[in-house]
Amino acid sequence: MNISNHLNLINNHGFEKWKIGIVQCDAGMSWTKGDICIFKPYDIPEYGMALSEDIERAKTHCAIEFPMTPEQIAENMAEGNLIKSYRCCVGVPLNMIEEIKI
Repeated sequence: MNISNHLNLINNHGFEKWKIGIVQCDAGMSWTKGDICIFKPYDIPEYGMALSEDIERAKTHCAIEFPMTPEQIAENMAEGNLIKSYRCCVGVPLNMIEEIKI
């Protein structure tokens, strides 16, 4: 299991709050079981600043992305393109992702 691209994003490209995980189920064409992703649980909004449903959803959902290689990132940056990941998905239930502890 190679997580070097994932670590590159976390350590060098502003993804410090993100974690590495393994997708636990298929979801159509977006990802398949066993894919390694980076994910970020949602920040829980302060009470009074959001609806209670939003607070509960923030506790149980996340965003996931899949990293590009350092070569792809460098090529994009040389062209003025700051995209560093692909297949971004929001509103993913946390129970669909198993964190890889490193």
